[in-house]
Amino acid sequence: MDFATSVSVSDTTLPELFQAQAERSPEATAVVSEGVSLSYTELNARANQLAHGLIARGAGPEQVVALAVTRSADLVAALLAVLKTGAAYLPIDPSYPADRISFMLADTPCRVALVTSETVGVLPETACPQLLLDSVADGEWPSTDPTDQDRVTPLHHDHPAYVMYTSGSTGRPKGVVLPCGVLVNLVLWHGSVSPAGQQVRTAQFSAISFDASATEILSTLHRGGCLVIPDEQTRRSPDRFVRWLENNRVSELHAPNAMVDAMCEAAAEKGLTLPALVEIAQAGEAFVLSDRIAAFQRAVPGRRLHNHYGPTETHVVTAWSLEPEPGGWKATAPIGRPLPDTRLFVLDDSLDPVEAGTAGELYVSGGVLARGYFNRPALTAERFVACPFGPAGSRMYRTGDLVRWDEGERLEFLGRADAQVKVRGYRIEPGEVEAVLLRHPSVAQAAVVAREERPGDKRLIGYVVPGNSTVVDPANLRAFVGESLPDFMIPRIAVVDALPLTPSGKVDRAALSAWEGVASHDGQAPRSPQERALCKLYAEVLGIPSVGVNDDFFALGGHSLLVTRLVARIGDTFETEVGLRALFDNPTPADMAEYLASTEQVLSHDLAEQS
Repeated sequence: MDFATSVSVSDTTLPELFQAQAERSPEATAVVSEGVSLSYTELNARANQLAHGLIARGAGPEQVVALAVTRSADLVAALLAVLKTGAAYLPIDPSYPADRISFMLADTPCRVALVTSETVGVLPETACPQLLLDSVADGEWPSTDPTDQDRVTPLHHDHPAYVMYTSGSTGRPKGVVLPCGVLVNLVLWHGSVSPAGQQVRTAQFSAISFDASATEILSTLHRGGCLVIPDEQTRRSPDRFVRWLENNRVSELHAPNAMVDAMCEAAAEKGLTLPALVEIAQAGEAFVLSDRIAAFQRAVPGRRLHNHYGPTETHVVTAWSLEPEPGGWKATAPIGRPLPDTRLFVLDDSLDPVEAGTAGELYVSGGVLARGYFNRPALTAERFVACPFGPAGSRMYRTGDLVRWDEGERLEFLGRADAQVKVRGYRIEPGEVEAVLLRHPSVAQAAVVAREERPGDKRLIGYVVPGNSTVVDPANLRAFVGESLPDFMIPRIAVVDALPLTPSGKVDRAALSAWEGVASHDGQAPRSPQERALCKLYAEVLGIPSVGVNDDFFALGGHSLLVTRLVARIGDTFETEVGLRALFDNPTPADMAEYLASTEQVLSHDLAEQS
């Protein structure tokens, strides 16, 4: 069985979509970020000035511009500026390790890099010329819309819009090259099914290195809405985030399942229903419909929850809007039906279609495909294969996802056909993490799996076997991995004597995923009311029965989303301000108790009753 939709895709370009909206609502607010507010006229003028500056430096179609700007109004203007030149943007997350940033810039040569005074030191000086946004004076370049006469060559749908890096199974990340036409298709579809106008206030939640950010930014601006950008600490803390959503009257949110679930839990704890938040789109991982999400949905009549599916190589290709009443929901939301100009095939190992209700691998064809992987022709040929169901020369992308058609002709996601995993919306190849672990001198063998600690909450676990006469220090090993990989790829470490093997001698990953007790619990009892309260908070946030005073938060499975939650809980309990850095520097309850005492900020109140 296959499913297809076809439309005549507009030949409008991405810059034209935004410029048309800027003409329709020139004085409407386009973006709000930490005290900065720009109207559509102001944002367009800023983007135009930057675009002319980039064009003067040779940026244009088939060129790449690195974008090393933190989430801000400047980021939105810079992204639009690159698209106005016709070049593709390469998102550089400033929080990434230096090794990963250096690799990306060496792998994808850039004509120029857009940076700010905050990020200027992030890129290697020899990578490419840099344009410092802070130094661009008003009036230095024209504020008029660039034309094809200004550009190196005219704009075209086939030109790349961005190069987005994803994890690679060989230990080498790969850059996905997505054409502008795919984003135009996506933006027009989203505009046809979503609210429009100034009542739309979208949280710019996604990191620029995550493809959902393109949907947030471009779709909102196409519809005349306002992008509202939280600061990084607020974005990472569900407790602060729900307050921010309420205070800023945010109406639309795009976020992965883990954050949606944590947000619903935090809202319930604070007695908030967030009536303004009427559009929530989950993307990036399976949408597990917890009781918390159901209760949040019931609290506001008319609120809509959507499940969007699509790998980086295609962007969004299916969508499904859930029934308003959660009573009819399944445990996991279907990924739905195809978007316009999309063909979907569920095939067996011989590339033959399977019957409805039968599991098979999902293949995607149509006008939604990436060009392939930058400078990786062999890998491109392996994943983008000839489509036997279309005209000569047509391609289809092998997703590696197992799906089936349900009785309502909707696709259900069943899992992966290979070892790739999704953790908090990020696609991760365990082999890339394993390659870094094996570079450490104390590690002889390594295997990485994702284990679901509770529904919708997957965590990476790295099982390592020490080398002869060596001892593995989990904290030291995690720090070593963090020098090469971003924080969402740093696993919890479990030291084992040997890895389980299948009869054929391969690592038995299914057995690893089922192993219990991977964390080494210290078990030492708290010695003071402060330690007792902290042990309780650690256990509650981690979702485990107990925590000893010398147990390391990260060794027990703590990750960035939980860091902000625990820090907020500690601050509330001890009535003090605790920074995120404090938990990284003091990861055990004993260390944290000493830190709180040393700051002399803890109020002298009896914590015994709270424990």
